[in-house]
Amino acid sequence: TLEELWKKAQLFEKKRGMRYTHIMVIRDDTFWAAPFKVDFVSSHSRGDKVMVTLDCLQYGGVNDKMLLFSRDAAEEMLSPLQVWLNDSHPRLDNT
Repeated sequence: TLEELWKKAQLFEKKRGMRYTHIMVIRDDTFWAAPFKVDFVSSHSRGDKVMVTLDCLQYGGVNDKMLLFSRDAAEEMLSPLQVWLNDSHPRLDNT
């Protein structure tokens, strides 16, 4: 799962004594028709929670073929199961 891969990336970081600044998730059926410019990186401060994806063109909604997260956004978005299991907020009691 994506969550398991995120955990492996975090273990790799710990082993190497480093931290990724951004995490890119790409589906294996993604086809690149043009270059993707990662220009949002310089316009956000460390600690910002930012996610970028490609336009869906005619379909609408969120395109899940490519997701680029700032590190802080990845911390929250790539571990949804753990957040759900460990969140003591009552809003999740009936989910």
